[in-house]
Amino acid sequence: MKNVNFVKKISKHLPHYISLIGIFVATVLAFYLFSYDRFFLVGVSLAFSLAYIAWGIIHHLIHKDLTFLVVIEYISMSVLGLIIILSLIFRN
Repeated sequence: MKNVNFVKKISKHLPHYISLIGIFVATVLAFYLFSYDRFFLVGVSLAFSLAYIAWGIIHHLIHKDLTFLVVIEYISMSVLGLIIILSLIFRN
């Protein structure tokens, strides 16, 4: 009985996570193809951060559980990730 509920829960969220994975794959592909241009990578990083925040807000709006703290959580995780990525881009 537990497995049926788990599968229902996963299948309910699967389209959302597929789109998030698509955003991530596009970002990784852009990093691979344009690794020679640091400023383009900064733009890709910013776009990924904003897309992650937008995805999180839309996901929680659809499921009707969006709160101010959820928005702050997505923003803070995005900023933390952006800081890490930018520090790797400009490490030289």
